[in-house]
Amino acid sequence: MKFFALICSNGLGHFKRVVGILHALSGLEPGLEVSLLAPAGARERLRGWEKLAHPEWKWHFFPEGVKGVRWELEAGAYRDGSLLSWESLLEDLPAFWEAKVVLSDNLTGVLAHRPDAVLSGNFLWSDVLEKAWPAETAVQEFVRRERALLKEHRPPMLCVERLAMPSVKALTEAVGLGFFAQGKRMPEKKNRPEARRARIAVLGGGTGMARELLLQAVSDLAKAGFSSLSLAGDLLAEVRKAGSTEAEPFGFGPEDFYAVDMVICRPGVGTLTDCVQAGTPVLAVYEAGNVEMEYLGRRVEELGLGIDVAQSAVLPAVMKALQDKNLRKYHSCLREQPLNGIEGAARFLLDKLRA
Repeated sequence: MKFFALICSNGLGHFKRVVGILHALSGLEPGLEVSLLAPAGARERLRGWEKLAHPEWKWHFFPEGVKGVRWELEAGAYRDGSLLSWESLLEDLPAFWEAKVVLSDNLTGVLAHRPDAVLSGNFLWSDVLEKAWPAETAVQEFVRRERALLKEHRPPMLCVERLAMPSVKALTEAVGLGFFAQGKRMPEKKNRPEARRARIAVLGGGTGMARELLLQAVSDLAKAGFSSLSLAGDLLAEVRKAGSTEAEPFGFGPEDFYAVDMVICRPGVGTLTDCVQAGTPVLAVYEAGNVEMEYLGRRVEELGLGIDVAQSAVLPAVMKALQDKNLRKYHSCLREQPLNGIEGAARFLLDKLRA
């Protein structure tokens, strides 16, 4: 049987989720012929990840310069037609047309070519872009088309039940699952660190957004005497260049998320999933005007995973989060979150293949 997966190029979370699902699906269905269209940079950044060790998978990549659907901070970035033009790549991919099942991660345009496709993700690009750029013609054309496709086909969409935005549940046949964790839950955390000895990671995510807010957080923490800071590579490079703060690189493995007492980050679903798996509280920091980030920031607080900082000062939130009663609450709530998303998604797709 043949299977095709299409992965949005906006950040690493989409890539990791789909690869995790395909790894599980390949284990359930030996001999499955898997083909993918994906961002080349994501595979390169995750080189050595054991779930990519599938030499039988056939890879196709977005050509350099093909931007596709993504989040930008400048309206003019969408005027080149890239929100829709990426779909022309599908015409020359026989594997896409021959596949019994197609999985498309956050790229609804696939429905214009394969109305039977299964979607995955926790938001719809039409929501995010419409709110950010209501007067941008290219964006509004994209929004109208996406919603028309969803109305006509109402596809199944694999999502995290507790994080999916309301429109996912309203406009698709949402398949609500647990967090798409890439491994087992880490042991329960018992330590309650003294505030300024807390080990804190500051992460920017794969999109590079909210960089200035996160750099300000690093500066404020350093000035307040926090000395055990771990930073994502892009943030670390800027901090070291400025020579203002001592910090260590963050490794992004499960053990790295587990080793810290708190993660300050832009709350993408992939990063939140890593924190839930590790049982590590989250302080959500993100740029203004992004409705997905606003929604996820609220969900961080509603689920008891941490604090929705948004664009506010980070230091007071850190001090609050490190209070013993709050850490106990976060650790308890983090352990209550289900982690069966990848297994559930793989079994859903297996049923589609065998139908």
